[in-house]
Amino acid sequence: MIKRPMAKQRLIRFLVALTVATAFYLGNLLLQTGVGNSDIPAGADIAHAQGPLDFVARITKALAQGTVKIIVGLAVPGYEPEGELANTRAINAQRAAITRAQDQLLKALSSQNVTAIKQFEFIPYMAMELDAAALAALKISPTVTIVEEDILAAPTLSDTVPLIRAHYAHTLFYKGSGQAVAILDTGVDNDHAALSTKIVSEACYSTTSGNATSLCPGGAGSSTASNSGDNCLTSISGCDHGTHVAGIAAGVAPEADIIAIQVFSRFDDTAGNTACGDFPRSQTEFGNEGFCGDTPDSQTGI
Repeated sequence: MIKRPMAKQRLIRFLVALTVATAFYLGNLLLQTGVGNSDIPAGADIAHAQGPLDFVARITKALAQGTVKIIVGLAVPGYEPEGELANTRAINAQRAAITRAQDQLLKALSSQNVTAIKQFEFIPYMAMELDAAALAALKISPTVTIVEEDILAAPTLSDTVPLIRAHYAHTLFYKGSGQAVAILDTGVDNDHAALSTKIVSEACYSTTSGNATSLCPGGAGSSTASNSGDNCLTSISGCDHGTHVAGIAAGVAPEADIIAIQVFSRFDDTAGNTACGDFPRSQTEFGNEGFCGDTPDSQTGI
């Protein structure tokens, strides 16, 4: 009965000593990286799950490069994915709360060097590019919950199946047998080694209205002839998109067939419409969704 309190006291003394040692180590680390108290104001820790070392690395990178691109998570109490909210009223209220949190952070950073700001409507996050001073100011904002560096990532299929855990379905023999997946896109390369035996039907629906040129065989408005669902010319940027999507479908449902449907048209700039020359302008601004083509003034679009 006497030994237990003594053991508890020894444990408390050990934890206190460990905390002091950790604080001393992190303080030395900040000095060694050249980031002192003048660079990182005291305040709420950024990215609780990441810890202070990651923040020091971002400060150091911003000092070296001039700026750093980041994605910022914001505190929105009670946030839930919209699909889990009860009704439209709850959805609108949550969107308003997200906007308020974004505006609050932007106001706090209004005197800082912050560019390339992107506000997301449905999730409590923002993307931006800022320098070391702005990053330090962001650190003390009570609105911020997490910071991640916004890095480039090439498209890949290797993570797609594991990401949605389709491989678990495969082990239970759910592989799409007896089903067909329709790919309404820029067409599918019907000579592709991994896809050619899967394509069971093809079609093309395109237009010649306005300044558009049909991408269907022979310039027709529609076609279900052989090869009509083939991908459009790869010299046009984005024409490989449908083949990539078909590859994803084949990875998720390896025993399913593919129906290839080409639904894009080619658009060329005119005197009153220079969307391709202005690329990358949002495609919704001119009412079509697509890609710029093999010359600066041409593209494909729905």
